[in-house]
Amino acid sequence: MILYFGNKKSVNRPNPTTIDNLSDDLHKLLDETIITSSEKDIKLFRLLDMVYTFLKNYKSARLILIDTYSTKNFWYCVTISVLSIFYKKNYILILHGGAFKNRLINNNKLTNYIFKKAIRIVSPSKILIEEIKPYINDNLNIIYIPNYIKNNFDSTLAIKKINLPDIKIVFFRALANIYRPHDAIHFCKELHLLGYKASLEFAGPDKENLEKELTSLSYTLGISSFITFKGYIDKNKVDKYLANFNILINPTSVDNFPVSVLEAMAAGLLVVNTSVGFLKTLIKDGENGILYPVGDISQAAQKLDKIIQSEGVHSVLMKSIETSSLYRWNSIAPKWLSILNKH
Repeated sequence: MILYFGNKKSVNRPNPTTIDNLSDDLHKLLDETIITSSEKDIKLFRLLDMVYTFLKNYKSARLILIDTYSTKNFWYCVTISVLSIFYKKNYILILHGGAFKNRLINNNKLTNYIFKKAIRIVSPSKILIEEIKPYINDNLNIIYIPNYIKNNFDSTLAIKKINLPDIKIVFFRALANIYRPHDAIHFCKELHLLGYKASLEFAGPDKENLEKELTSLSYTLGISSFITFKGYIDKNKVDKYLANFNILINPTSVDNFPVSVLEAMAAGLLVVNTSVGFLKTLIKDGENGILYPVGDISQAAQKLDKIIQSEGVHSVLMKSIETSSLYRWNSIAPKWLSILNKH
């Protein structure tokens, strides 16, 4: 049996998280019971639920997995790690989040202690690994295992439906200012100015109540009839949903390795993305997608227009699909298997 601690989806957090997806897939891969915690929304209750789950099940567990975050949720990791050390249980840390560098600088001894006692440390982010290396003990080896997508994407569904210049764009993530959803509307407008009949749909929870503001912007730009809001998409229906579109716009100002971009690539969408985070290495501009500087929507539209006019869309999509295949579960599962079967 394996105990896995992290932030599970709940009524107020409907999107499946790392622990939701990975625990299900590891259960099928290992044919082993995996008990997870916690889905509690209130932080104190979540912590208490994690402690209760640990104390109830640790004797039967051969291994502890801990999703480890760099902000306030870091204290869940500290608590479960200390319990694991006290009860002599092997644990693996799975690092997420972007503020570990600051935590290591400000609280180096505690963080390094927790890291040192782990039998393995895993992170889905090469950028995070490189950023924290100077601040951790030299003998700590952080293993890179990237985020992944399911195996059920049929890229031919989207490719067969591509009929440019009838462009169908999707913004596929939460409505939050950090992801710059307003730029998506400006992108749609720029394509209209270039002569394309472009539509845009926002798919994701409205975390900051931006729908009204975005709707107002679309009216101001004269493209309101081309903008729709879908809300949350069930993760089990993502592949079929994405097949309705041919372009993904991801105008974010900061990012790491969003699964939504991989899903779009696997579904046969042409990804138009800002040159930030890990995505600027995943996407090769003009080869398997489009990269543009944050905020330069005009450049993004012009680059898409250039690919369309040169009839290069099919080539870009084929390379994009090939890239995404490296991150399907059947490619990533052996990496997890090699770690978990050793302990």
